[in-house]
Amino acid sequence: MRKPPILLALLICFTLEAIAQEKKQENLSSGVLMLNHSLKISNRYQLKSSIEQRIPFIFTDVPFFTGKVRARTDFTSGLQRKLNSSFTAAVGGMYRFINSTTEQRLYQQIGHIQQTLSRVKIAHRVRVDQTFSADATEFRYRYRIGAELPRSGFRTDPGEHYFVVLAEYLVKFQDSK
Repeated sequence: MRKPPILLALLICFTLEAIAQEKKQENLSSGVLMLNHSLKISNRYQLKSSIEQRIPFIFTDVPFFTGKVRARTDFTSGLQRKLNSSFTAAVGGMYRFINSTTEQRLYQQIGHIQQTLSRVKIAHRVRVDQTFSADATEFRYRYRIGAELPRSGFRTDPGEHYFVVLAEYLVKFQDSK
């Protein structure tokens, strides 16, 4: 029963990408459609995959903004290993389509989850990634902190809805070719 929604989400992603690429205007912001999937291989390993579609919103007559947001599609996949009850390590890659160009990215990450005494679960992630494009190679260091809060009870149970708040900090270096 889960296949039709996944196929529908993929169809929407590709359709919106084609529409968004036709518009070459300045944009203030964008929306992101994301589809994530996690496949448990064993008690210690998971295959994590995602498809992300960024869709620019067109704004005209906005005097305080002159930047651009480009439409793009990302395919990401990685292997995650559970090191113990609170630490994970992962490696993976991403393939990005932006207009008529592509980028490849490799990443390595360490994650730590801590259950606080209250209902909030705190997650930390440190990720190092390398992006390869025709113009340059970019090295990025990212730190993300997140908080997860179940809608009811003290812990998030499988299948239960919950709220997540995330903040990510990014430092990048570029090696021009």
